[in-house]
Amino acid sequence: MTDKYDSATFESNSIAAAKDANEIFTKHYQEKHGSDVTPCWILAEILSFGKWSRLLDA
Repeated sequence: MTDKYDSATFESNSIAAAKDANEIFTKHYQEKHGSDVTPCWILAEILSFGKWSRLLDA
């Protein structure tokens, strides 16, 4: 893998994915809790395998 792991990029990708997610459970969580922080169980569902692979390969 040629790209170095960059935690800031992973974080910004995670935030963008959480905001763009059209899943029912993400909308429900945001409506019920109104939190700016996305829980790890939501990120586990909405992030691609490529993003997780890059994180875990670091």
